[in-house]
Amino acid sequence: MKRWNRMKRVGLSQRRDLLQLWHEQGAGREELLPLLEKLLLEKGCRVLRDDGWRGYDLRIRCGRWLLSDLLTVTEYREDGATLTRVRITARPTQLAVALAAGGGAVLGAVTVGWGPVESMLLTMGVWVIASVAAMLAEMLRARGLVKRTIERAGSAIGASVISLPEQPGPGAAGKGV
Repeated sequence: MKRWNRMKRVGLSQRRDLLQLWHEQGAGREELLPLLEKLLLEKGCRVLRDDGWRGYDLRIRCGRWLLSDLLTVTEYREDGATLTRVRITARPTQLAVALAAGGGAVLGAVTVGWGPVESMLLTMGVWVIASVAAMLAEMLRARGLVKRTIERAGSAIGASVISLPEQPGPGAAGKGV
């Protein structure tokens, strides 16, 4: 239970997704994780396996800008079926954070005072903005790749991806439907 409770902590710079895989014959995380690791390595991602003391089962890096930690839990039903939940926590790498912070510092310097180096700072600011835009595009691509690979690995072991119930949006509480 402690393992699942760790999934609830979220940092400000993290994004979490949850996938659920249903398997009628009882395949769970033990079958999913080795296959998932193999598929991600084939896609060119770097994969680090948990050594037993980490807060993830797999740490995935598919590019320079994004790290994804996968944590899995399998519920074993009395009828032999299983429900495996895969929590994906995506966060920017240290390089991505440094680049974004550097871009903010450069743009701040440009707006504070226009001195003899304004053209150099402005050029650096434009370069940083373009780099951050490219970084965000790569992060979205990597996040989608990880989710699709999990779905593919689930299908390969015979599991079905099931949808989570929709959560009401903010302000929806207390309103009659």
